[in-house]
Amino acid sequence: NSITEATVKEIPRRYSPYLLKILGSALYWAEGYKAVVNMVSFSNSDPGMIALMMKFFREICKVAETKFRGALHIHPHLDKEKAEKFWSKTSGITLKQFHKTQFGVSKASKHKRDTLPLGTFSIVICDARLQSKIKGWIKGIENWRNIGAVGAIG
Repeated sequence: NSITEATVKEIPRRYSPYLLKILGSALYWAEGYKAVVNMVSFSNSDPGMIALMMKFFREICKVAETKFRGALHIHPHLDKEKAEKFWSKTSGITLKQFHKTQFGVSKASKHKRDTLPLGTFSIVICDARLQSKIKGWIKGIENWRNIGAVGAIG
């Protein structure tokens, strides 16, 4: 698509740590699991997003390699070993740091077949301090809401 090709150039190829902090925090705000106080967990089926969040966790959050855990959720009929190898390579998390792969079909994909041939991957880090830091960054982004939406009333 020519529009897509043209707009790709609007995003710089290089990133700054500041930009990565904002982007990683915003993605965690949208997609991260925030219900447990001592754990950071980010799940997605998009390899690019998992790779980006691993960069965020490694470079911005300074998470030690030994603290990473991987968790895979996949449909029962799919190739578990292939998916585990794929996500290990994508994330850089060794297979010995993976939790046991979970098999199942979510309600959302009950009648769809193979829309996620490699399943959904979760990056899991047990670290209460890190969760507090990310929550603080998210609150900082939330402070932008005083800008107000165009056309907003009030």
